[in-house]
Amino acid sequence: MKSHAGTVLQRAGKEAMMVAIASLLLCFAVGCEQVGKVVDDVKSEVAGTPTDSSAVPNPPVAAPAAPVMEPAKTKSPEEIVARFTKMASGDITDGDINELATSPQAAAAITQIDLTGNRLVSRAGLSQLTSLGNLVSLKMVSFEMGPSDLAVLGEIKSVKELLLSATRTDDSVIAALSAIPHLTKLDLSSTPVTSQAAGSLSKISELSDLNLSGTGSNDQTAALITALPLRRLDFSKTQITGLGVQELLRIESLEALNVSFTSVPGAAWKGSKSSNIKELSVSSTPFGIEGFDAIKGMKSLEYLNVYASGLVEHKAANIFRTLPNLRILNAGNNAVTDAGMEVFFKGLKKIEELHLGHNAAISDRGLAALVGTKSLRYLDVTGTNCTPNGAAALKQKLPDCKIATDNGTL
Repeated sequence: MKSHAGTVLQRAGKEAMMVAIASLLLCFAVGCEQVGKVVDDVKSEVAGTPTDSSAVPNPPVAAPAAPVMEPAKTKSPEEIVARFTKMASGDITDGDINELATSPQAAAAITQIDLTGNRLVSRAGLSQLTSLGNLVSLKMVSFEMGPSDLAVLGEIKSVKELLLSATRTDDSVIAALSAIPHLTKLDLSSTPVTSQAAGSLSKISELSDLNLSGTGSNDQTAALITALPLRRLDFSKTQITGLGVQELLRIESLEALNVSFTSVPGAAWKGSKSSNIKELSVSSTPFGIEGFDAIKGMKSLEYLNVYASGLVEHKAANIFRTLPNLRILNAGNNAVTDAGMEVFFKGLKKIEELHLGHNAAISDRGLAALVGTKSLRYLDVTGTNCTPNGAAALKQKLPDCKIATDNGTL
């Protein structure tokens, strides 16, 4: 009986011979250069070990390194301010205001902001304006935010000028604004403010420039604001009457008053001679003969707008030479003729601007009355019967005067 070791040796010999035969056959079949691999495969089968490269684990490949992110560059206060001040009013966002508010130096450099027509700033952005300690002027014309949000403006204690024309500012907003300690200028024109806001307005103790044009203000408003140190007041397109004007004439500090497009009659101006008013606008009111007679001899008056206010050629209306400091006069769209030019305007010594447009009865003959007004620097005769030749003739006499005609300006 053969031993176990002998049996193993015989089996190994047979397998070695099979390997050799296979090697020779492959040399002829596929070329000797591939024999090595085949032999190895055969040996592997004999030895019971894999040779497929896919079975051998590849060495680990390092993962690509993550890109190194450079830290965001911090803007200097000067850069923040320079960018903000160049922005259009409608492009400013809450983020832009926040950038200012979180930089103390940048915040301190901002004194005025214009948000006219803005649709991007919310209540949150307005609230951050309180961080701008030197903000004195805020313009928000045609800003669409509602009253409850606009009320946050009362927290901006540094502001002195607030322009809210054509916004949704109402009486409740005015109540909030009355908390601003040094507010001096407030434009509320074309807002839904009513006479009920007068009480709140009267608390803005330093208010000197107030525009209520196109609001629901009336005589009650006028009566309640007379204690304010007002210098400029616009009551045009309101419900004020002669009684309200009499109240306003009590304001000793008042220098400019506009009641155009109201029903205030001329008789309401009695007593105005002793006022300190320098600018008076009564355009498109029933001012008439009584009004002209009432302001006769008003020494303080420098600007007078009586456009479409009943100026007729009556001796009571011949008052312009009694106004010693009158520099600008708008007498357009009245009933002035060439005869009135001679009576009303000849010899005015300080007149600088004279607006006579749409007095159709003025011709070249009337222009001749102005030859001696050497102080005149601007004359409007559009919509009259003056010809280019007549304007050119006057221009020769007054070379420093610009003359606006229907054919252009000389």
